[in-house]
Parts: sequence; structure tokens; C-alpha cells
Amino acid sequence: MVNEKLLQFIWNSSLLDSSKLKTTQGEAITIIDKGLHNFNAGPDFLNARVQVGNELWAGNIEIHVNAKDWFAHGHQNDPKYENVILHVVMFNDSDLNIPTIELNGRISNLMIAKYDELMQSNSWIACEASDIRLQDFEMFQFKNRLVIERLELKLDRVKSDLEETNNDWEECHYRNLLRVFGLKVNLAGFTELGKVLPFKILRKHRENHKLTEALLFGCAGMLNEPIDEYQKALKAEFDFYQKKYHRCTY
Repeated sequence: MVNEKLLQFIWNSSLLDSSKLKTTQGEAITIIDKGLHNFNAGPDFLNARVQVGNELWAGNIEIHVNAKDWFAHGHQNDPKYENVILHVVMFNDSDLNIPTIELNGRISNLMIAKYDELMQSNSWIACEASDIRLQDFEMFQFKNRLVIERLELKLDRVKSDLEETNNDWEECHYRNLLRVFGLKVNLAGFTELGKVLPFKILRKHRENHKLTEALLFGCAGMLNEPIDEYQKALKAEFDFYQKKYHRCTY
């Protein structure tokens, strides 16, 4: 039995047959970036990029078993789904004004059967009855490799920050601190905030708490529609310094 979780796993792991991929409308489509798997409210994959015909599209991707689930889940009335650029379905049983890919016939039947077998298992770990066994040395090497790969990813991020900041370690540390504040849900937003609002500007005005708030909230796009007098005052401060520094824009 195919369900959305399986389809999300297949999409995220690039396990489908993507040769000569076309939309249900017959347009050639190339998946440039499958997007970031979203475990919170909203579309299943965020910040994806696909080329439909000769046009490059950037936005989000939603996955369903049946195309009509789009309406069954009320996505047509939900603003969180306005930036969906691709609808990925197992069965295309409804027409939408969104490029759609039908996966029926592009997924291995063996994979579906194995998934059903694992899901029906009553074991604490579905694959615990497997004959695969690792020796202690192999497990030790496997864990070591995982640690090294994680460190390499962190190192690449630091290298990228240093290149963008001309080897400014304080700026690099500031960016990383913002990422930590963002956690998984707001990681992209806080990462972008660290780029549009440099640490040297905050440091320059560190004694002025009101201006610090104005710069942070303004660059994060949270003062676009002030709702009280305090927010209006912050926006006035931000508008002035935005023009002064020519870069505090989100």
C-alpha cells in the first residue's frame, strides 16, 4: 500500500525513475533541486528548483497519493501553499493549475512490496530479523565515518562564511550563533538575517537597545506592517538606518 510517507521518502532519496520526466500536461521537466524536507506545517518540500520546459521555477513541492487529495486537504484555500510549483502524485485523478508529476510506473514494485513488509512487522525494529550483522570493528568504523562526515559539513560551512566575510572570525561566529537560534524550523531565515545584517553594524550600536531591536526586527521583515506605537517607532528607526547602510533589507 503506497502512502504519502513512502512517496516523501522516495522523493527525498531520489529513488524514482527520473528518465525522460514529463508533467501530466506533457511538458519536459528537470529536477534541479528536490527541496528541503519540511516536517512542520506547510508543503512537504521547501525551496526547490525545477525546470519546466524552458522556464526555471523556484518554490515548494507538495506530495500526495492522489491528485484530488489537494482539495481534500483544503490546500486551495491555504496561503501556505501559494508558492507550490510542483505537485507530485502517485495517481493523477484530478486536474490542477500546477505542474504535476505522476509517479505511477516510475517506482519499483519491489520497493513498494518491501515497504509493506516492514510496515506490517510487529518487531520493535522492523528489520531486526534481517541476517545483516556488523562486527564490532565494522560498527566502530561506521560511527567514525559518520562523525568525520558531520565535522566536514560543519567545516565547509565555516569555510564558506570566512570566504564571504574576508576571514572575519567574529562575523563568522555571529552567523553561526544566529543559525543556532534558528534551529531547524527557522534555519534559513536566521542564516539570511546574518548575511543582510552584519555583526559590525550591531556592534557599532550595541549600547542602543532600541536601535538594535529595530535593526534585527526590520531586517527580518517583521516591521513591514507595525501594529502598535512601539513597532511604528522601531520602523521609523529602521527606515532611517536602512537608507544609511544601504544593505539592511530582507
